[in-house]
Amino acid sequence: MASHSQPTPQAQEVKESCIACKGGTAKRCVRCLSISYCSKECQEKDFAVHKLLCKAFAQQPSRPSPLHRRAIFFPADQEKPQMIWMMCHFYEIQDAEPNWSLVGPVTPYIRTIQGQHDHETVTLLFRDEFLLDGSAPNLSIATAIKMPETLKRLPRGHHVAYKRLSNGSIADITLAEFRLAIEYLLEYSTGPHQNPRFKLQPPSRVHPDVYPIQPHDSLFGLVAHFPPHDFVRASPPAHEITEQSRSHN
Repeated sequence: MASHSQPTPQAQEVKESCIACKGGTAKRCVRCLSISYCSKECQEKDFAVHKLLCKAFAQQPSRPSPLHRRAIFFPADQEKPQMIWMMCHFYEIQDAEPNWSLVGPVTPYIRTIQGQHDHETVTLLFRDEFLLDGSAPNLSIATAIKMPETLKRLPRGHHVAYKRLSNGSIADITLAEFRLAIEYLLEYSTGPHQNPRFKLQPPSRVHPDVYPIQPHDSLFGLVAHFPPHDFVRASPPAHEITEQSRSHN
């Protein structure tokens, strides 16, 4: 299938509803312009999470090429998430694929979280069987959700969050969607909940075999059965990030 050479980047859309209470009449953060709050109280409530990326978002270098989309990288071996420009592959049909190699040289899985609008989703990209392959606990996720690295259900290995639209295209992620990803990761890490607000789809192996994962393998599922033994800590796999993203470690 032929590829588009110069797709037009999706314009950055900033949500106007308050990310903390979901109310209206919200004002944007004056630094990053990527998230909105209706009051000082709501802004203070979200500050611990928002401060992790507010400055990095505001100072992120220019888009390296029309093929790149803004995404959030959760490195397993560092204490803070990072803003990155993720290379995507675009096709003649209205669809796109992210850079799977960001999470390592293995078959990746994806988890889709409902965005703030019906036509948007926040997608988490992570390693196939990260609970079983020796992947290290994700330190940057532990920092973001304020949970200890030793937490059994803490996601392992590198993770990437990006935004997908209902037409199949990939758009620039915002810090409002970063907050949604953190809410889900906290929900996942603290227990097997069944919170309908996330409107989750089953994790899927993305390439070459696309199929829903079974409940007993459900790494991000509502019903997950984990091995009773401790996991072996291993070095995270090599990954590929554009040089522009490395300045925000």
